[in-house]
Amino acid sequence: MVHMVQKMALDTSFCFWVSFFVFCIFLLFSIATAIHRLDIVKPLRVFGIGLAVCDFIILIPILHAIGECGDGGVASVSSAIMNMAQLVTLNVGYDALIKAADEAHVLVFFTILCVLTPAVWGGVVLTLFENLSSYLAYQIFSPFIPVYFFSELNENALMLAQSIKNQKGRKTLCIFCGISENTSPELKEEVKNNSFLLLKQSEASCIKNPKNQQTYFEISENQNENLTHTCTLIHACTKAYGDCDYSNMRIYLFSEQEEAPLLLNSIDKKGIPVILVDRDRFVAHDLLFTHPLYEVLSDGSKTISVLIVGDGRLANEILKTSVWCGQLGKNYHLKINAITKNASHSEKVMRLEYPEFFNGEYDISFFEADITTCDFEACLDEHCADVNYICVCSESDETNSHVALYLRAYYFRKNTDSFKKPFIAVCVRDSSKNAIIPEFTAVPREKLLSKKIQSDSDAALNYNLFAFDSDRLFYSSYLIDSPLERIALNVHFGYELSFSEGTASSSLARKTYYANETGIRSNRANALHIRYKLFLLGYDLKALSFVKGAQESERDELAQKLQADIETNVLMLSLIEHDRWNAFMRSEGWRSASLEQAKKAGTHKITRAKMHACLCTWDELDSFAEFDPKFKEYDEIMIKNIPYLLGLIPHKLNISGVNAVLEKRSNYGN
Repeated sequence: MVHMVQKMALDTSFCFWVSFFVFCIFLLFSIATAIHRLDIVKPLRVFGIGLAVCDFIILIPILHAIGECGDGGVASVSSAIMNMAQLVTLNVGYDALIKAADEAHVLVFFTILCVLTPAVWGGVVLTLFENLSSYLAYQIFSPFIPVYFFSELNENALMLAQSIKNQKGRKTLCIFCGISENTSPELKEEVKNNSFLLLKQSEASCIKNPKNQQTYFEISENQNENLTHTCTLIHACTKAYGDCDYSNMRIYLFSEQEEAPLLLNSIDKKGIPVILVDRDRFVAHDLLFTHPLYEVLSDGSKTISVLIVGDGRLANEILKTSVWCGQLGKNYHLKINAITKNASHSEKVMRLEYPEFFNGEYDISFFEADITTCDFEACLDEHCADVNYICVCSESDETNSHVALYLRAYYFRKNTDSFKKPFIAVCVRDSSKNAIIPEFTAVPREKLLSKKIQSDSDAALNYNLFAFDSDRLFYSSYLIDSPLERIALNVHFGYELSFSEGTASSSLARKTYYANETGIRSNRANALHIRYKLFLLGYDLKALSFVKGAQESERDELAQKLQADIETNVLMLSLIEHDRWNAFMRSEGWRSASLEQAKKAGTHKITRAKMHACLCTWDELDSFAEFDPKFKEYDEIMIKNIPYLLGLIPHKLNISGVNAVLEKRSNYGN
């Protein structure tokens, strides 16, 4: 080794060609890697290593020439390493080195190395510092502010992070985990612009003390990965911290897979709140909560006639939700028509999954028609003349908007005196299109403005379409802090108090709320239908947060009136609540169990068979009193709790801090 260094020190030409060859190899490899990976971080680091090798080789004869390395042995190696490091920091005697490189080609090459070395290594240091700064920021600030972890950097995750930042302000930390060289450079730039952090580690390796506020979003576009990563995350957390208070922790699992609820129910989560985010179900619930079915009733009408156009999972969720939302008592009739291209198949699937939807209690019909042909209009003429609530939800935004416009024109031709009817909701996921749909007018907007015509007036020929299921609305802070979820938590606590005869605690209720996915769904359905019960009493929700300027005395007075109306109508509302619960359970695939079957099983709820003895009429509930004599009482208590669940009257039930504002609607109710 020493002999070789001595030879190199004496042979400048040899060192030049070796160094130049190494330079070319590393340069070509770095360029090829950059083109292949569409990334510059790794190629930059590789090229930096190559420059260091080139510097070392070329410096040995140069240093020997100026007498800084003795006999060219070990001293040459040490001196070359020292000067190589100084080249990076620009702290080297350039004049002496350049004079020693007396040959023209050596001088040019060495000058290039002197320029490139500090520039490239400066870039390498910056790439290292970016990752280091992210990790340090996470370690330093995570104990003090809420941290939101995202399992993957994609457009949906970025939208959600931006919404959280806009709502929560700067006192939050959004971290995207599992970042690799294949991650989109454009998305990385967006992350940088928003002051978010990038980490190479998985979210499971980032778990902090459960006392810290931390939320995890398993939001990969691969739903199988979301399920797997959720299990890994739960295992890592429980292994590290065991049984402790996880109330400051949340895991949101984005999945529409049918096995997801069973998987969550089968895991020992140690009290870790895991929220299953099912987009189609969430959208269906939100639509029928923000635009309830009863809004279409007027002039004393008692019939709600729903038309669902399209097939697929969202259409099924809207149909199921409409069935149990529309349970308003014997004075009202709910009719649901579904028009799909494969109606026969859709009906058979539903009869298999939800057989008791077709037991004669519900008016549900499927009609087969291609919505892009004249068969569609023929089907409308024959079966859907009385429709007053329409949902258009095929698989394509473009098709949906086209069909919605057609339906508005069709029903206007049928009844020119009722321009805004029926209500038409159209599924448009593209955020920019979704925002424009409600502004659709038949007259150019410039003309409306020039004539000072209001865009929502009949004269403006507004199509009055409601667009729902926007990506930007779904992937927003609304998802993790919706009013419906808050009310559902209160509903759960109300039932816990009933079952425990008043001994349940709010802290325990917060834990048990997330313990069972079936229970979560039931509580949400119960919460959603409260608005429909208010309608039956002549009330509606004006807002779900306290409105500045509202008179507290007026608010209290209306709440007291509601409480009195509930006491007067508690039996009627309890009957409706039981009908609602029946329809909901049937929408989950449950079937009735006879008294004999219940006795044989030793329980009124045969979970593995999805059979429930309480799926019966109100009067028949008395037959199952041996299992629990309070079946009817539970419904009555829930009805009486409505003012407390909504925060209208201060009560310990309102553990989620709901603040509802009511309004009296004279044209509502029985």
